[in-house]
Amino acid sequence: MFIASWSSCGSNRGSIMQMDRQCSEIRGIKVRDAGVTKNLYKIDSGLAPAPVGPAIVEESFQLIESAAAPVLRKIISGHNPPAPDSEEYQNLCGFLASLVMRVPSRLQWFDELLRRPVETAIRRLHVNGELLRAGAMSAEELVGMLDRGEVEIKINKNAQLGFMLHSTYPLRSILMARTWSVLRSRSDAGELVFGDSPVILTWTDRRPGVDSPGFGLQNTAVFVPVGPTCALLGLWDKVPRDLRLSAQQVAFWNSESISQASRFIFFRDTFSAMHCSGVIDDVATVLRRWSERTTPTS
Repeated sequence: MFIASWSSCGSNRGSIMQMDRQCSEIRGIKVRDAGVTKNLYKIDSGLAPAPVGPAIVEESFQLIESAAAPVLRKIISGHNPPAPDSEEYQNLCGFLASLVMRVPSRLQWFDELLRRPVETAIRRLHVNGELLRAGAMSAEELVGMLDRGEVEIKINKNAQLGFMLHSTYPLRSILMARTWSVLRSRSDAGELVFGDSPVILTWTDRRPGVDSPGFGLQNTAVFVPVGPTCALLGLWDKVPRDLRLSAQQVAFWNSESISQASRFIFFRDTFSAMHCSGVIDDVATVLRRWSERTTPTS
């Protein structure tokens, strides 16, 4: 539903262009094949605490998408965001929250977030002399293998997915507290792209001592392209002076999408992006810089 706005015919029956960092190529693909990871949300029903089907997570996201679809269509067709006290507004922010949480890179982040305390607990038990043995290994052998990266602690997929779903709803509340505007590119500005992490979070004014922006932090902006010429911008209690995106602004936001993507960039036909040097790159140059693993954007 989200990707279809970029398709050749404006529907999920069309095709889009995909830039793949892993194999350094650009090719046309069907919308239904874009950004697909098989069984990404499939849970292990046998390990679930209650009887549920393996597709319960996907079905939950379908409900969120269905509620937001008419709101997105209205915005893309020229309407303003819905009123903050409306059900449409809740549905829109719920969908944006799901876009943040449901991507593979976020699941990997959840895995690390849940795995670190386990490793910390093992090391603490060892220091306190409470970790005597781990199966056939002594405590010293286990900790040594952890230090050398020879032991991998795996977090159950159900735990990752549960964390993902439960994190979606408080994030929706945070996004609802922002003031959302619709930005539309000028006729000569070029088109927006989106990546495999389509929600862009960035600083508007970085504060000393704070490295990473957070969705609940002041002086941050949330930018979400929802079509090749349309995007949502969430700020704190303010609206940008100009709601029309220039060619330079489109190139800047494309660079942000590229810098925050893990592997894929999707677009309709062609695009430009701003290099950290300030130079505006064409598609071929962006791919070359990205595949060389230099910093393609700023």
